[in-house]
Amino acid sequence: MDIKGGKILKELDKIILDAAKHKKTAKGLEIEILKLALRLEELADLHYSTLAGKVSNKSARSVFTYLATDEKAQIKSLKVHLEAIKKGGKWLGEFGNPKKGACPIIAPASVKRKVRNADATKISVDATDLDALKLAIEIKKRAVEFYCTASSKIADKEGKRLFAYLAGMEAGHLTELEVQSAWLEQAGFWWEPDMMMD
Repeated sequence: MDIKGGKILKELDKIILDAAKHKKTAKGLEIEILKLALRLEELADLHYSTLAGKVSNKSARSVFTYLATDEKAQIKSLKVHLEAIKKGGKWLGEFGNPKKGACPIIAPASVKRKVRNADATKISVDATDLDALKLAIEIKKRAVEFYCTASSKIADKEGKRLFAYLAGMEAGHLTELEVQSAWLEQAGFWWEPDMMMD
């Protein structure tokens, strides 16, 4: 299986830095942050869909398909929010309350980043399903970081709550993937996707 891990991680790191560099009071910030969120979700969707097509195990394929489906739903929701902000400047309050402690990581605006997990970027033709899973974990880590950073930049209470909520959702998926990875390494087989929580 040939997966270009480094490229997507570098692009996601750039999206995080683009969000981090904004000042909280910048005009049009909400629209810019929502566009970055859409780009992040579209990249994740594309990558999970690609992974679903490349892994050999049926359960692995189901897990990556589940993740891609979730990304598509978030893309749809973010587009609705973007249109609402563009038209009336109001955030939609459709999400529940974020989990406490959902945002442990916020990217500093001025730090030059290197890809954090070089091993996750070195996925070659002979990559395993576990390698693909480790790359998915790195993608989820960046999604959590992005949404925490976005939440810290938005002044509007509803916008802040939306991004903190999404950070919590991504953190939940990250935990599931980390458990899946440990399970796969120790037990040698995949969970079924219906064991994953929403």
